[in-house]
Amino acid sequence: MQLGLKIPIYVYEANTLELINNAPFDSLADAANYFGVDYRTIARNLDSNKITKRKGMLVYFFKKELDTDSSKQLLATIPTIADSRNYNTKVWVYKADNLELINNCPFDSILSAVSYIGIAKSTLYRNLDSGKPVDLRKVKLTVYFLTKEMSSEFKDKIKKG
Repeated sequence: MQLGLKIPIYVYEANTLELINNAPFDSLADAANYFGVDYRTIARNLDSNKITKRKGMLVYFFKKELDTDSSKQLLATIPTIADSRNYNTKVWVYKADNLELINNCPFDSILSAVSYIGIAKSTLYRNLDSGKPVDLRKVKLTVYFLTKEMSSEFKDKIKKG
């Protein structure tokens, strides 16, 4: 899908299926500008039937207006969140110097970890389960990011160097 493609983008509030702005956006670029994201974010979630959180709203993105059957189906099913990895992935963040958990427990989500530490999601994603210490200069911390508790074998390996 090209950015210049002038196709309408229908954006619906997920809980009520009300059309955002009471009209479709004229293009991918217009929808992307409204939500403050890259057009690829909109394109990736277009017609996916997955909810995306944008501008504090849970929304669906479609190329065509929803018909009555589609609306009923969306309202009747348990929604899937497109970027659910941000909300549902537990993260263990260990200090590299003593292998203790930051915050003394795993974070409930990627979003809560990045918010607490004060880093970008991309930094965490890039280093998640890499097995390598990450030097977070901005917050003066070196850590390991894992999606499960650090095994004793891995701890021993780190301690041996």
